[in-house]
Amino acid sequence: MTTPLPLAPDLQDRETAFSFVSRLAAMNGVDTAGFCTDMGLPFSKVIDGNPEALARLAVLSTTDVEDLRHWSPRYLGNREHEFRGNRLHAKAIKESTVRGCPACLREDAEAAPDSFEGDMYIRGHWLFRPVTLCLKHHHPLVPLWAEANVSRRYDAAARLAEIAPGVWAGKLDKELRAPNPFDEWIEARLAGTPTESWLDQFDLYAAAHFCELLGRAIWAVRYPKWKKFGPERAWMSFEMGFRFATEGDATVRDTLMQLQETIGEPTDGPKKKSARSMTGSRSTSWARPTHPFGSFSATT
Repeated sequence: MTTPLPLAPDLQDRETAFSFVSRLAAMNGVDTAGFCTDMGLPFSKVIDGNPEALARLAVLSTTDVEDLRHWSPRYLGNREHEFRGNRLHAKAIKESTVRGCPACLREDAEAAPDSFEGDMYIRGHWLFRPVTLCLKHHHPLVPLWAEANVSRRYDAAARLAEIAPGVWAGKLDKELRAPNPFDEWIEARLAGTPTESWLDQFDLYAAAHFCELLGRAIWAVRYPKWKKFGPERAWMSFEMGFRFATEGDATVRDTLMQLQETIGEPTDGPKKKSARSMTGSRSTSWARPTHPFGSFSATT
């Protein structure tokens, strides 16, 4: 029988299981890997959101297991995960770079000033690539650290301790921006709140990825010298695509037809062919017949 530990932190709002177990280990004065080994709780299983591992972690910390599961991705196999009731590819939820809001992290630390990094923790929605803004502080999500080794990447307490001086000094701070309709839609979908968007009928990641591809195509034809946006500008593609896609089938088809007319045929030259490739032609995932947006491929 598993005995609850006398020292355990409180699970925070939207905290992932890997972040929580890392803080639990730190509170008990040991590193995460050693703690998990001693507790018979493989850290890799916690990272994967394994139900049995989360159940054991819940008993150890006297935490509701359902609360642990709510914002923790669960690995399904074949590089797919379940998150907030949505099926996601690993590239959408398990990137090697962990992002976050430095303003949130400072608030965490201010609420628990006993250590330099306080009780900083990782929120589950920060992991989802289409989420690019903290709606509380209007601060863009920024790279906190990049780590190829999975165990080190998700040892949140250790990594947060490393970046805490920079967080306090404002070195990760970026210019604030107001939320746009895509930011608000993606938050509503993750929170399980229905919206009036036509996109609500589709799988979340398929809809978000379609918005991104459509937005890239629109930017490409509007600005001839346009180049692929860096991660810090990804929100511009999501927002632009959502602006048109949310209106519905007719608007999407009309937009794609206009793009095709503007771009022309592949024989029209390298500049137009380059722009054409950004529309998500038949080589892209959404143009496949099995994709939720596959019916639109006939218009491109």
